Amino acid sequence: GLAQGIEEGIKQGIERGIKQGKITAIVNLVKEGIISKELGAQKLNLSEQDFEAYL
Repeated sequence: GLAQGIEEGIKQGIERGIKQGKITAIVNLVKEGIISKELGAQKLNLSEQDFEAYL
């Protein structure tokens, strides 16, 4: 019921937060020149074109 819906919402929120944190970390590494755009896209399982949107 309601409790299950709330629990699922919390779970999805945590997953989204983790994903966003990973994207931010990889983008920062690319911007600092530590890793290439190609490697950043690969680490996030994105095409280079999709990854560009985060830069």
